[in-house]
Amino acid sequence: MDWPRPELNPASLIRNACLAFGGLLVAIALLWVAMHWLNAPAWASVEGQLVEARVTSDTRTVNTGSSRTGGSGTRQQTYYRADIGYRYRVGGRDYSGSGIGDGEDWNYWSYDSAAAAVARYSGSGITVYYDPADPERSALDTNIFGIVPPIIGGIGLLLLGLGMWLRRRHRETTDIQGPA
Repeated sequence: MDWPRPELNPASLIRNACLAFGGLLVAIALLWVAMHWLNAPAWASVEGQLVEARVTSDTRTVNTGSSRTGGSGTRQQTYYRADIGYRYRVGGRDYSGSGIGDGEDWNYWSYDSAAAAVARYSGSGITVYYDPADPERSALDTNIFGIVPPIIGGIGLLLLGLGMWLRRRHRETTDIQGPA
């Protein structure tokens, strides 16, 4: 049996690469989120007391690539952080925690974003989530997946959309002109 030969032109290669790579990125993002859910402990909750809630800043020198004069460029970038400290009690024992998520918390690009994060937890009582197997492990928000899965998934969706658009455009031009 003689199979039809696939067309090998730059347009079809780009179209197929967009579809394949976009699908791969979406799959990676979905697997990342699924693995987070599967590996997350069954968090319990308890009411805690806020010890401190403030916005801090950190200025760092960041590389901006090469400058117009031929040297490498740098600039100062200020990052803002929601510094939150809290106490909670589990099984008659006192614990303390810091930050919003379980692990590394985010740096914010603006003071207002960090202040909004702090404001969510300002008040008389806060809910603290903790791992019953290890009550020292705690968080104020257990839904922080990080920024990587949405970025990967977003790029993947854009590539899938581009690939589908290119495919539709190719079919429309093929229908009008007829097969080559």
